[in-house]
Amino acid sequence: MESDLDTIKVINTSQLSNSFLGDVIEICIVTRDYQQTMAGFVQLGIGPWRVYTFNAETVTEQTYKWQSAEYAIKVCFAQFKNVIWEIILSIQSLKPGFQ
Repeated sequence: MESDLDTIKVINTSQLSNSFLGDVIEICIVTRDYQQTMAGFVQLGIGPWRVYTFNAETVTEQTYKWQSAEYAIKVCFAQFKNVIWEIILSIQSLKPGFQ
């Protein structure tokens, strides 16, 4: 009996026959320590990083699943060649129904 893996072929050193993504333009990492994650990427040559905090003071009309909600996240961006790297840290858990 042939499995799905048996039908996948290597096209070249960076492509399989079942590739569906095309060119990746953004990669997002969710972390518990954005500074440590950024430091690791800087050691790999990815950076500099821009760091933003999004919360009820900086973002009006926050929603989650189309309902009013309050939350806070730290978001970090860097670009390396044609790929945008994004790191996200949840600072404040979701508070549904805030007005």
